[in-house]
Amino acid sequence: MSAAGAPCSVQQPRTDAPPQVGKVSSNHDRACELYAQIAGAKTDYGYWHALYNNHSRFGPDYTGIGFVPTWGESDKIHLIGHSMGPMTNMFLLNYLRNGLASETAAPYPAGEPPVSEFFTGGHNWVASLHGISGVYNGSPLATAVGPTILQLATDFLTLATQVAPSIPGESGLYDFM
Repeated sequence: MSAAGAPCSVQQPRTDAPPQVGKVSSNHDRACELYAQIAGAKTDYGYWHALYNNHSRFGPDYTGIGFVPTWGESDKIHLIGHSMGPMTNMFLLNYLRNGLASETAAPYPAGEPPVSEFFTGGHNWVASLHGISGVYNGSPLATAVGPTILQLATDFLTLATQVAPSIPGESGLYDFM
């Protein structure tokens, strides 16, 4: 049953793999990737978000291979996440219900594809949200070690991603997707 008491349809789940989102991506990017995989759409990070964060607007294309191609008001889903997954799911739920003002407030420039349905809001497509060991209140370790360790880790990852492509035969140290 959905939160409103209406029955949710039961579909044969995909068995090939769970959704895969960026391991060190922002929750925004992860939510966009998750939406595309569930709905069977091309990943759209949003024009203004991509411009501000200096990355491509579009990511992997899951058109025709969505987990729930009929996903919508009459075919709600239950989201379950672990570790950072619950936060990603909360971003997904928030965008579906409330939209993303930074993407809808100003029109896109001429020639750009229109704003994704994902960012327009008004979608009550999630029956329930569940988290297992989620980081809802942050991480005690991050608070304990302070911003110095975070800056060192950030500097190391930045350096590693810059140096790795210069190693002969290597296109990159790690696939961050």
